Amino acid sequence: MISFSFLPKERANVFLPKLFDILHVNMNHIAPTGMTYEEDLNEWIGAVAPALEKDPRQIILISDGDKTVGFFQYYVNDSTFMMEEIQFLPEYQGKGVFQKLYAHLAEIIPQNIPLVEAYAHKSNLKSQGILKHLGLESIGESKNGNNYHFCGDCQKMLNIFKEIKMTEYKWTKGDVPRGIEVRQVYGIVFSDDGRILLRIEDGKYKLTGGKPEGDETYEQTLIREYLEEVNVELKNCRYLGYLLVNDDNGEQYAQVRMIAKIKRIGENRPDIDNGKTYGRLLVTPEKAKILLNYKDEAGNTMLDDAVKTAGEVYGKQKSVPE
Repeated sequence: MISFSFLPKERANVFLPKLFDILHVNMNHIAPTGMTYEEDLNEWIGAVAPALEKDPRQIILISDGDKTVGFFQYYVNDSTFMMEEIQFLPEYQGKGVFQKLYAHLAEIIPQNIPLVEAYAHKSNLKSQGILKHLGLESIGESKNGNNYHFCGDCQKMLNIFKEIKMTEYKWTKGDVPRGIEVRQVYGIVFSDDGRILLRIEDGKYKLTGGKPEGDETYEQTLIREYLEEVNVELKNCRYLGYLLVNDDNGEQYAQVRMIAKIKRIGENRPDIDNGKTYGRLLVTPEKAKILLNYKDEAGNTMLDDAVKTAGEVYGKQKSVPE
């Protein structure tokens, strides 16, 4: 069971090397420094330990039972909530830990702080996507030029935390049970070379779909929505499964997911329903997972199942480089 606690500062010398091991695993994958383990360890502890002696700075330990699986380092002053560092072990990423951390932060961060700031390494697209999802915008770079500097409205972000906290999703690769209303049909659609088409709206990457109308089948809804929103014709549509949603109003409903092949990509044009013109982007499944940036296990498992099923149904396609 995931739980949160403050790092006891009097025992920082015990905890910091363990936390660095979590950081080291992730940074070796995303942005290796080129230094030895010992050099990286000494540099990190040399920066973090003195900072922890100041009252505003805290580290939240993220635990699964007796095991420390991540940490969140931050500080708060009269004007700013600075999110300095969030790290999880790889096997806990995409498992809903972010969602639980958001709920915890919404309870402990003062409600009168106007600004929130954070940094994300230029090569860490997932961190950048999370910050954008939380309403922060890039306003510059760090002094060393390795990171983007993000800033946003702290109260708006805390409100997002609260909204995230109340909605739960469960993925099922099966039929929607009788009595559960289907409020959404979205598709993961593939090009002939195995890439996934994403819709870009207000700088965020999304799948395309919408609400069934009248007596439409799921396939008819998906085909209509892709034509209306992004002017893309589909073929070989297949049912995949559904997300069971329990929202903050106590309602329960289903969001159906389909897979399909792209038949034709037409000229980009405004959505006939709302007049918006969306961006369109074909990316590899790996890049799609980063850009969609699902915060919970349900969304990530759904995407994995879509890629696996597409390979089984349509045959394995050779992906092209990004």
